[in-house]
Parts: sequence; structure tokens; C-alpha cells
Amino acid sequence: MSTGLTFRNVKAEISVDGGTNWVNISGQKNSLVVEGGDREIGTFFDAANDTPTLGAGKRGELEITLRIKYTETAGEAHTILGDAYENATETLVRYSPKGAASGDRMYTSDAGYVKTNPFPGQEVESGDPLRTEFVVVVGKLTKSVVA
Repeated sequence: MSTGLTFRNVKAEISVDGGTNWVNISGQKNSLVVEGGDREIGTFFDAANDTPTLGAGKRGELEITLRIKYTETAGEAHTILGDAYENATETLVRYSPKGAASGDRMYTSDAGYVKTNPFPGQEVESGDPLRTEFVVVVGKLTKSVVA
């Protein structure tokens, strides 16, 4: 029996140039959550049956939420994603739960957009480092294996 995997070693990357260049944001994020993608299911009830006839429709968009450490350094996650939000730049996300070694599974989004307000803020008495949450909306994730 295999042991359960954790997200402890996840490698996450973002691209704002169509996937030509990827920026490793693993040291700048502490959470990556994927939600959505529900498939529309239609129903039809007829007079002769007690249960519906079902039909499968299209899948909805996915929302990838990234909790990012706030920095003001060019080339780091907060600046890249903040600029992508401000400029409506197509953004891609990819991640490998086990860390992206050869043979590990990788999930890569198609191009989407950053939809959340990326500005920092928190209580003034907190000693926690500033963080922001970016939501990148994409159409799908494609599963592959790291070469």
C-alpha cells in the first residue's frame, strides 16, 4: 500500500508569456487551491418514469487561488501577478504535487486571467508577513508527466 501524498513539496510556477518562460513561485506561496470545473448536468422528467433522464453539458471554469507572500521585488510572484491583474495579461499556472522530479505528475492550465484585487492589507498589530491571494481563472488543467 502506498503512503498518502502531501502538498509539502509542491512545485508551482506561473507564466505571463504564453508558457515560454516559467517562474518558480514555490518559495513565495504557501497555498494553492483549485476549485470549480463543475460539469453542467441537465434533467428531463417525463410522465412515464419516476426518475429523470440526464444529460451532460459543458464544464465550468476553474479558479486557482494562490496565497502569495507580499514583496515589491520585480520578477517575484506578487509583482508578476499584480501586473497581470492590472494589465489583463493572460496568465498560466502549472504545479507538480510531488515536486516536479522526472516521472512526477504535472498539471498545467491553459491561459486565463487574474481576477482578484492583489493589494496588501491586514491589522496593524499583526506580526505576520503580508500576504495576498490571487485567483487565476482558467478554462482547464491538463495532466502530464514531468520528463
